[in-house]
Amino acid sequence: MIEQGDDPPHLICVGRMGWKATAFVSGLVETNYLDGRVHLLREISDTDLWTLYSRCLFTVCPTLYEGWGLPVGESLAMGKICVSS
Repeated sequence: MIEQGDDPPHLICVGRMGWKATAFVSGLVETNYLDGRVHLLREISDTDLWTLYSRCLFTVCPTLYEGWGLPVGESLAMGKICVSS
């Protein structure tokens, strides 16, 4: 998208690193976090979390283990669409 002149939104990943996150994080480091477009946030306050929810376009909860989790409910409570696996 960037190569075509578009200005895509930033991707903000919030939460703990999962047990298969090593390859994902390694890829981000190699690409300089996609030139600063991907941000990994851990240990954030509830206030910061609600600020992120209020400013986001939508949320994604890509988990096959937990199912319907707290992030889905929080997203919907803030009026945001949540894409969940």
